[in-house]
Amino acid sequence: MAMDHCILTLFWLREIFNLITGLFGCSPYRYKFQGDEIRLARSCGLNEWSIYIVAGFISVVVFWIVITRFIPLKQRFTFILAGLSGGLTGAYLWLILLGPKLMP
Repeated sequence: MAMDHCILTLFWLREIFNLITGLFGCSPYRYKFQGDEIRLARSCGLNEWSIYIVAGFISVVVFWIVITRFIPLKQRFTFILAGLSGGLTGAYLWLILLGPKLMP
């Protein structure tokens, strides 16, 4: 698997981010999380967290496979650090800085 295919797996960070912020960052009493996955689950008559949990589990499995099987040992730390910093930066830019202004 080429390195560019491994970088594409970083798009799965969204599912991990959504699951973690949904479980630990958003109390149902303070803030009602309204992500796409919850809307989809509601429209299908499923539990609100079912899609988050399944997608989060799949994303963890995808990352585990990519990190352990395809990323060389010398580049693993850099790959994980780049994914973490890019994911956090992207979340900040979209959810706090740009997203509310572009899509109120």
